[in-house]
Amino acid sequence: MKPKITISLLFFSFLIPSLVFAQEWQRNNYFVETDKSSSPKILPTEVQNAYDVKWYFLNLNAENNTVELSGDVTIKAQVVWDKMDTFSFHLHRDYTIDRILINGTEYPVINQEDERLVINLGIPKNTLFDAQIFYHGTYSGTGGFLNAGITTEKDTRWGDFNVTWTLSEANNAFHWFPVKQNLTDKADSSWVFVTTTKPNMVASNGLLKNVVDLPNNKVRYEWKSSYPIDYYLIFIAVAQYQDYTIYATIPQTGKQMPIQNYIYNSAQCLSENKTSMDATKDMIEYYSEIFGEYPFSREKYGHALSRMGGAMEHQTMTTTGYLYDDIVAHELVHQWFGDNVTCASWQHIWLNEGFARYGELLWNEHKLGKITAFSNYKSNIINSVINNGKTGSVFVPIGDIDNENRIFNGTLSYNKASTLLHMIRYLLEDNDDLFFNVLQTYQNRFKDHVATSEDFKNVLEEISGMDFTTFFDQWLYGQGYPMFNIKWNQLDEMLNINSVQTTTAPNITPLFKVTYELKINYEDNTSEVIPFYHDETTKQFTYIIPDHKTVKSINFDPNNWILATAVFAPNSVEDFNNDKFITAYPNPTTGELRITSYKLQITNVEVFDIYGKNVFSHSPLISHSSFLINISHLNSGVYFLSVCSGDKVFVTKIVKK
Repeated sequence: MKPKITISLLFFSFLIPSLVFAQEWQRNNYFVETDKSSSPKILPTEVQNAYDVKWYFLNLNAENNTVELSGDVTIKAQVVWDKMDTFSFHLHRDYTIDRILINGTEYPVINQEDERLVINLGIPKNTLFDAQIFYHGTYSGTGGFLNAGITTEKDTRWGDFNVTWTLSEANNAFHWFPVKQNLTDKADSSWVFVTTTKPNMVASNGLLKNVVDLPNNKVRYEWKSSYPIDYYLIFIAVAQYQDYTIYATIPQTGKQMPIQNYIYNSAQCLSENKTSMDATKDMIEYYSEIFGEYPFSREKYGHALSRMGGAMEHQTMTTTGYLYDDIVAHELVHQWFGDNVTCASWQHIWLNEGFARYGELLWNEHKLGKITAFSNYKSNIINSVINNGKTGSVFVPIGDIDNENRIFNGTLSYNKASTLLHMIRYLLEDNDDLFFNVLQTYQNRFKDHVATSEDFKNVLEEISGMDFTTFFDQWLYGQGYPMFNIKWNQLDEMLNINSVQTTTAPNITPLFKVTYELKINYEDNTSEVIPFYHDETTKQFTYIIPDHKTVKSINFDPNNWILATAVFAPNSVEDFNNDKFITAYPNPTTGELRITSYKLQITNVEVFDIYGKNVFSHSPLISHSSFLINISHLNSGVYFLSVCSGDKVFVTKIVKK
């Protein structure tokens, strides 16, 4: 889902790349608390675990200028307990249930505020049953963007259009249809039939199988989807639309798939939104290449315009208030991350929103190139976290699982969450084949199901062969980010660096073990980028400068990878004496490398590749001033040798032939 946009922001968006203003889209900046008279959010109850939903069939009457609804909803389900005595579902108390049929037999209903119960059923395990609920009513709830459930408004941007739409995330589906609001229980398929007054059209999930003319100027739109779907992704939107359909080619199959856009029936609306709708084709084809085949390629993708303040990634057809490239990209990425693979609980919402936010960067990178896109990302997304994310975890605490302000916190669940993926990409040596292999494997393994943060971590570790436990402890479950105070000076060919780390949430996460890059700028206008691994509060590094160059300045994180800040104070590090100099030879080497210190006792030796990944470690049982290591197993190339003596670290460049 995309948060609300302000009018001034929209004007500004014409002037600068979309990522520049993404930081402003924070739900807590516009969220209006629900009217205290309306009901609280509804989470699944224990008795609802008695059955597994197979199919939702919504057969409703709806108009474009009211939230009044009537009709019936059938829930086909299977009993998973030994016996189901009570059938429970949620429907807001504003609605009157006219009758309930269980397998065609009418039963009385018990109303417990927003939970509705049918008792004394005695349906045995593994039995399939149909619960058909007939109801009518008008939802009276008020509140902010996320609380609506069902909303109707007049949109005058391109004429004079009334529009009614639904938005069920996180736990608002019961505001408009009978439902089991459990993320782990996806329905196997869904039908949505809506009868309305001509010339209204109705948008929904899946394929439009039929449009049936009815008496009294009525028409019924019949949408059917054969894909598994979570409750909050089912939707309707009703307005005087026009259908603007184009086609994308799915790279894996070469087949054409419709991109079906329901926009207001206005020539101006079409002309002003056509460019972004047309861009959807290229986005689907691009994302299909890097994430894997578009998950719902047998059906469609598309957009339905509404007056909402942002957008919502309804499966196969996003409901949106605006059509701009970054919004289109964000909601499209959700079809993979959020719809195809859904977070198993709202604690793991970063698996939806962080991935979609990062998808915006990937699209901008595809269009603008890595340097420009990364610079924009650093200036806006990363800096927004630096300014606003000094505390709070990306992982949503269990106590906030029903707090939409916290679930959809723009700084944590969107922006900081996306930086986790960005840093993971860096730790994978900026190897996009490996990075996208992780994402594709995650998609394939949890396709049509739900996943947790640990599920993603397990895939990441399996594909990369690396241990990400510390990373997740720090960045997902921990809080804040590191801040470095870096002092340096140069003594002959030695660049001495003293790096002191503090954090913004020291009581929660007192230390981040991270690799950061420093760009060393020389007086001869050359430069080089060196990775340094910082795993203690204070670290001292000595880098052996090649060719007797003179350092002019140093830049922190020059390639915009890390969520961290740094300040520099040059010429203020204690000098290392020449008699402490450590040598490594032969250099270049074919394998064996002798490391010698003239005075210091060597306690640990590590070799890092150019991306800062540790590829070799050796800690002698007894400290020595000279010994051999063998790196013949490493590929040919440039590496950085890190030699530790106590709290001091000497770094030099080596070449493996």
